[in-house]
Order: sequence, then structure tokens, then C-alpha cells
Amino acid sequence: MSRNAKAATTKAAAKPAAKRKGGKYQMPDPLPNGEILTDLCKKQWKLGPSIGKGGFGEIYSATEVASQGKNSYVIKIEPKENGPLFVEMHFFMKVCKADDIDKWMSSNKIKFLGLPRFVGNGSHQHNGKPYRFVVMEKFGKNLDSVLKENNNVLDKEFIFKIALQVLDALEYIHSRGYVHADVKGGNLLLGLKKGSEDKIYLVDFGLASKYSSEYKPDPKCAHNGTIEFTSRDAHVGATTRRGDLEILGYNMLRWFTARLPWEDKLTDCVYVQQEKLKFMNDIPGQIQKCFGSQPVPEALTKYFQYVALMAPTASPDYDLCRSIFQEGLKAGRKPQITSPKGDHKPAKNSVSKETKNANKLETTDIQTVERKRRSPVKAVNNEKKRVTENVTEDSKPSRPMRAARNHVANGYVPESDSFSDDSDDFLPEASPKQKQTVKRRSNDKNKGSPKKKRQ
Repeated sequence: MSRNAKAATTKAAAKPAAKRKGGKYQMPDPLPNGEILTDLCKKQWKLGPSIGKGGFGEIYSATEVASQGKNSYVIKIEPKENGPLFVEMHFFMKVCKADDIDKWMSSNKIKFLGLPRFVGNGSHQHNGKPYRFVVMEKFGKNLDSVLKENNNVLDKEFIFKIALQVLDALEYIHSRGYVHADVKGGNLLLGLKKGSEDKIYLVDFGLASKYSSEYKPDPKCAHNGTIEFTSRDAHVGATTRRGDLEILGYNMLRWFTARLPWEDKLTDCVYVQQEKLKFMNDIPGQIQKCFGSQPVPEALTKYFQYVALMAPTASPDYDLCRSIFQEGLKAGRKPQITSPKGDHKPAKNSVSKETKNANKLETTDIQTVERKRRSPVKAVNNEKKRVTENVTEDSKPSRPMRAARNHVANGYVPESDSFSDDSDDFLPEASPKQKQTVKRRSNDKNKGSPKKKRQ
């Protein structure tokens, strides 16, 4: 069957999503402990206790019936008419297959990649109501929990270890043609298995989407993401890889200082957007304000300066970012602490001489680079300014909320969960008809924290 035929079949199986009161998604009824769910591969899963709730569904610990093992998995379940889990489920199927991840790790000489592996998915009926579910690995607590235990700040060395692991996860996601768009403490989970307690896993792909080779701002999709962390590109409705890097930078800044400069008005999306533009136009000065009398990690400044100079559609220089984080890790390490086994190390000879020199750029050097590429940068900035001016109060949400993306956001959720492996229909390229504005605060309850090794 051709891809067009498969797409037609999928559309034929779709039905309008149920309307939600007050813009909220329906929550599933509580499922009893011991309930058996059967996935599409006929594997049976026994539900354990509920371990959390999100904006659209509930998360249960689970055991594979055939293995009679411990609750080493989790099952996310939501009413079938909702949609967000539908998007995440098919992202898992396209991007998070164990064989694909292992192959990429081998080719990049990486011993760990902090992404969950796809386990299974299916449909379930309970009390006459249809539900959709996905089976995933089980992880530990999230990074937000760690922050709360440490007065909302983290150790410098710890922060750069997290950044190195998240960078690897983003590089893999980007290599598959997608962006994550929602990096934050609530979506970074600590490992649970023995030997992985110091590893970080990036989860929650409800906002994942394909990026384009063209820069396509879209006012209808302005301010997508978690408002305090979302990127300048997302504020104008554009999907970019540099946006993921910028979001990571804002998270790092918050882990260092416990607060971002624009957190006083998070309900005003345009205000937050303008504050971020101001920040990225005066990185050394704005970062110093965040740190007050405390010294600013030079590596953090360099990282933001690199992101500020990136063209919107450029492929990130991951090796350069990695070397900057390594520099920060080395500077943040206490003299009496020796390099522990398992530290994140760049691949041997993987960083070119030019990259090493670029890592030593000072502010004046970066300004020189900017002059060399002034024309394209200026053109992009003019376009962003034009689009930003069209983002009015009308484009802002009445309150922060999260929703399904792409064709699901149009009000249609396919009844079938059986998608072709070679089809991209479930997550089409971002467009006005396929994306839904998502503005929400960062109070998701999930799990996360770090450590890494790269040979």
C-alpha cells in the first residue's frame, strides 16, 4: 500500500475529538490494581498502583504478565479521544526504537543515551470507555524534585553533567528530524536501575514535531511550550533545533540562580518574549544581573553567545557545545574531587582544531564572527521582528494549557493505533492547520537527574 493510500486509510478512521469543558482534557477513570492490558503485540501487562497524573492521563507502574517480575515498567493511559498521548506514542514508534538508539550510540561511540526505549502500546476498554496506552521503561524522580530538595539550585559540576547528557539526547532527536521543544526539570528523570541512578533521561514528547529546512514563523502557534523556558523561535511560532539548545540554556541559568529574569510575569507571553530578546542581545550584562555578586560561569556565557549567533535553520555544532560544557565541568569541579568513573568524555579526536579554538572565543571574537555573517543574521532578525509585531494579545492564551499537536490539534484523533512504520503522517511538519498554541506553566509532575560517558 502506498503512503498516500495509508494516509487516506488513517483519515478515514479518524473521528472528531470530544469537546472538553473549559479547554481541559478528559481524565481517565481510576483503573483497579491488577487490571490486565493487552498491547498490539499481544503482550499482557498487569497494572500496579498509580504513580502520577498529568494534564491528560494517568501513569501506573506495571509488570509484564509473562515475566512475573517487579514493576519495572510504567503505563501511560488516557481517554482515546484526547490526543496528546497519540502524538507521543507515535513519536516513540518512529524515534525511540531500541535498535535505532543502539545503532546511533555505536556509530557515535556513546555508552549511554538518556532516552526511554519504546516498549509497547495498545487500546483498552474499562467500564465501556475506550482508552489508549503506551508502555515505557520506569525511571526515578524528576529533576524538579531534586531542585526542591536543594533550595532550587544545583551544584555547578552537576549542572554541566546534566547539560552534557541532555545535549546528546537532543542531538539524537535532531538526527531523526525532530525537535523536543519542552526540555525542563519535570521532563528530566533519574535512572532507577542499578548503575543508572546518576543518569538523566529526557522524556515527554507531547510537543515533539518535525523541523523544517526553512524558517517559518507562524503567529498562530506563537509562544508554544513551557513559557519560562521556551525559545525566541517558539515565541514566534517557528520550530528549530537552535530553539532546543536555547531552552536548555534557560534551564541551566535557572538551575544556577533559582530564578529567571522574566518569571514575575509568566502570564504575559509577549512580555516574556521581549525579555528574552533583551537577554540574548546583551548576554554578559544580563547574566551578571542574574548572578548578582556571584561569579558567572564563563562556559554558560559562551554557550549562550554561541546560540545567539546561530542561524535559525543551522545544524548545531554539538561538538563545540560539548567542549564548552566540558570546560564548565572542569572549572566547577572541586580540586579534591578526582575524576569519577563514568564522567562524560568527548570522543577521542572528535573535536577539530577549529572547534577547540572556537571554544576560546571571547565576546569581541564572537562579535567579529557576527560581522562576517551579518547579512543573513540581519535578514533573519528583520523577519523575526516583523512576525513578532504581528503577535498581539489576541494570540495569547486565556490561561496556560497544553494540547495535542499537528493533525490531532485540528480536532481529529485516529481511532486506530496501527500506523505504518514508514509513514510520517502522525507527526507532520508544523503548519498553521497542524499546530495548536500551547502555553503552560512548568508544574508537570514527572521525574529526573544526571551523569554521562562518551569515549
